[in-house]
Amino acid sequence: TKGLNAQELGLKIIEMEHDERPDIPGVLDHDSFAARGQMGPTNAEVMKKMGLIWRKADKGPGSRINGKNAIHQLLKTDFHLKKPKLVITKNCKELIKTLPILPLDQDKSTGYFKEDVDTKYPHDHLYDALRYAVTSREVSPSENPETLAWRRKRQTYNPADSVFGY
Repeated sequence: TKGLNAQELGLKIIEMEHDERPDIPGVLDHDSFAARGQMGPTNAEVMKKMGLIWRKADKGPGSRINGKNAIHQLLKTDFHLKKPKLVITKNCKELIKTLPILPLDQDKSTGYFKEDVDTKYPHDHLYDALRYAVTSREVSPSENPETLAWRRKRQTYNPADSVFGY
């Protein structure tokens, strides 16, 4: 994706996700929402006009370590489900190559390892994307009328017996 403008990236995402539900928002780095002295729409706005729905990645204080911990918890076997809550499929080839070799950040003064991965490691982008996905907070559905309509339809409960409610 490096070197693509927002329009090209949006088209690539649409192509890659053509079989997926369009009403599920993706997670995008908060920098894509920022207007940095440029004229015209931000990268997020360009892709939103193309029909892509985004929410901002959580990059607040402690988010890196919280994200790492969330990934570890989701990869553990869930006691009730008897399987992990996060499954990385075989078509995620680059992520599968990247995750096991991510180095931990080492404190140069003490020699101890911190709880975070080394941010200077050049191949941490897929890890960051995964971390954003598992820790991002969903935006209010009122921001997207299509999503709100879909959720209302999905959450409508019509009991078979209106007297007893089941």
